[in-house]
Amino acid sequence: MSNAQWEPRHYSIVTIDIEGFGSPTRTDPIRAGLRKALGELIQSALDGMEESPLHAEGDTGDGKWLLFRPDMPKTRILQSFIPDLETNLHHHNRSASTAAKLRLRIGVHHGELIQQDSGYSGESLNHAFRIIDNDVVRQALRVSQSSLIIILSDDFYQKVVKPEYGSLRTTSYSPVVLEVKETNAVAWIDSSGGVAVTEPTDQHVTISIGAGPTEPRVLTLQDLPPTSLYITISDIHNAALYRRRFPEAPIPQHLETALLLAKKVVLHCADPYRSREVAELLRQFQPCIESGDLLFLLGENSQNPRTQFRGYIDYKIQQYRKSDLGERDVTSLVSVDANSADR
Repeated sequence: MSNAQWEPRHYSIVTIDIEGFGSPTRTDPIRAGLRKALGELIQSALDGMEESPLHAEGDTGDGKWLLFRPDMPKTRILQSFIPDLETNLHHHNRSASTAAKLRLRIGVHHGELIQQDSGYSGESLNHAFRIIDNDVVRQALRVSQSSLIIILSDDFYQKVVKPEYGSLRTTSYSPVVLEVKETNAVAWIDSSGGVAVTEPTDQHVTISIGAGPTEPRVLTLQDLPPTSLYITISDIHNAALYRRRFPEAPIPQHLETALLLAKKVVLHCADPYRSREVAELLRQFQPCIESGDLLFLLGENSQNPRTQFRGYIDYKIQQYRKSDLGERDVTSLVSVDANSADR
């Protein structure tokens, strides 16, 4: 086919992706709610701009892509659209349940695209997706205190941000190297989210994200927000009872519901060392554990389970032996399979 029949046009391109959209802790109804909320937040930000800036938009399943009119100043994306979107996102997350909170990766690029009956195509659109679909940007958002992270293509940075038009400042962005699929390029990441960059050496840019791991923090019941739930489903006996009483409702749905209703969920007697089923349940909810939304209740005599866990178990055995009904628990605490320590 001859290239003469195509008429490429220049657009500003914004790609948006929801963090953890496919996480096993999210059900299809939750995902549908996230998609609806994102669309409303984007539309609200667009409504706040002068005239109608959008030329076209599309859905990616776990996000959106937006094409802004060629005659719209590109500075308005960074000075108006994204700040309004961030404000709307902040207000949404303040009132949303844990599972319904949104965290976004936002890519900004520009370039020539071809319009066809089936949609838009072009290398510029591919590049706009790749700058948000990589481990560097995922990690930057993961350690950021903000609910969104902005990544600019090098060409957009050089032509729009570097001249410091309007209120744009080069100090707001730091260079990173992206290696994903066929792309090996420098991009510019919003440095307000805790991104520290070293000086380029041998024409290579390196990046250090965040300040490294922190020591686990021990909370007390008084530290928890009022909208917290205390549930016992991870106790080995309660898990078996729940499975017998409600076989039509899988145990993971129990936790999903709790995470939807509460800001913090506290697990009582999590027994991964006695039950492979409980261990697998907790593995499914690992992102919620890492984020601190899913907590574990420990006895006051055990502040550090890594070093004091054996003593904690011995203490529980002593307490169970005082009860006529506790022998089964004593057996399950003493006679566990060889893999229990790893769990």
